[in-house]
Amino acid sequence: MFFSPDTALAVEPKEKLLQGKIVLVTGASRGIGAEIARTLGREGAIIIGPHRDPGKQRRADSVIAEVQAFGGEMVAPACDITNPDDRQKLFDEVQQKYGRVDILIHNAAGGMERDAEYDYAKKINSDAKLALNTLFLPIMPKGGKIIDITSLWSVKYGRVEQLPSYEPVARTKHLAEIWLKQSVSQFERLGITLGFVCGHMVEDTITVEGFKKKYSEKMEAVSKLAEGGKPSTTVDMAAAVLRLATTDFAQGHIEYVGGKNAGPENWDRSFIRQVLRMYGEDGIYVDNFLLSEDRQSGIGTLTITPEHCRDHFEDYPVLPAKEVMEAAGQTLFLIAVADREDENLRPLFREIGYIPRFNDFILPGDKLSMEGVITKATKYVAWGNVLIKINGEERGEIKDIEVSLVSKRVFPTLVERARKKRK
Repeated sequence: MFFSPDTALAVEPKEKLLQGKIVLVTGASRGIGAEIARTLGREGAIIIGPHRDPGKQRRADSVIAEVQAFGGEMVAPACDITNPDDRQKLFDEVQQKYGRVDILIHNAAGGMERDAEYDYAKKINSDAKLALNTLFLPIMPKGGKIIDITSLWSVKYGRVEQLPSYEPVARTKHLAEIWLKQSVSQFERLGITLGFVCGHMVEDTITVEGFKKKYSEKMEAVSKLAEGGKPSTTVDMAAAVLRLATTDFAQGHIEYVGGKNAGPENWDRSFIRQVLRMYGEDGIYVDNFLLSEDRQSGIGTLTITPEHCRDHFEDYPVLPAKEVMEAAGQTLFLIAVADREDENLRPLFREIGYIPRFNDFILPGDKLSMEGVITKATKYVAWGNVLIKINGEERGEIKDIEVSLVSKRVFPTLVERARKKRK
């Protein structure tokens, strides 16, 4: 760089971390979403920030003006992401103008609105995320990222006490987390990385402001649980999103903002290990567990890996039927723990003395889902039925589990037949 005597000291412009990246942020007209738009826009990202209410365009325009003030670029089309037609229109416009999306950020959330439909929480917090993934994944380049904005009370749903008004939000956001994690194999094939930014109590949001008015004592106690006793802010959340947007991270990584303390937990993995001594320290089979709203049923999900199938027909790995039963037993036990009357409760399946039989092979890569229903919650718990599903297809109740004992000569043919059925 050359200087003339008339030129003031020149400084090389700082390279922007996200220069030219196309970033779609839902719900970017206020709160956490608006701060994400400002933060990433400042680093050179081109922000697409759809918002639901056309009547609030002025609010979106103010965010656009802030992004443009430091040389950024942002558009804020009106789009109700719970509406299939609106989603398709958004996709068509993005594809035509930009041709791709480098980073998809699921930020929009809802479910506590007074005039909301009964299923609105699920539509916006769960269904819309999967629908947007389906639309935009085909135009996301290798190296792209999907970032889900969630809360500690969603991540720990079913384990910690919820504020009554927030329960439908926490439940449906937790459901979305499970669904997103179940798509990891698809993301990996496409070269896309999934990450989560999980906020504690985020002080400067309309949700928390409303809670402070309604549950002042409770919110004061909650704020003390945050790291350093200081609630996080939208700026903290946006900074965490920027970290994930600009660095490599492990598939499914959770970036916690404000710590992991949401209060006493009804159950945790350390407690389960203490009670379930089937497989030692690492023998907890259920990857994800979703407790029902009435706390009387739940669904546990496990993605089968070759490691689960070790020492069983070593040349043709399948999940042993006995371990299917053990996994189902643990799933049911988690439900019981949430409503336990006896700290020393032991799952009925722990004492199983025979190898149960299953009517289909469970192979690495399959998703095994165990749905348990408690018909009577007493000190020793009377169990209802357990429904086993593989990749979403029902395979019968626990009493119907059958698999024929076959010779090693016949076994490879049956496994190959099962694999073809999956395709």
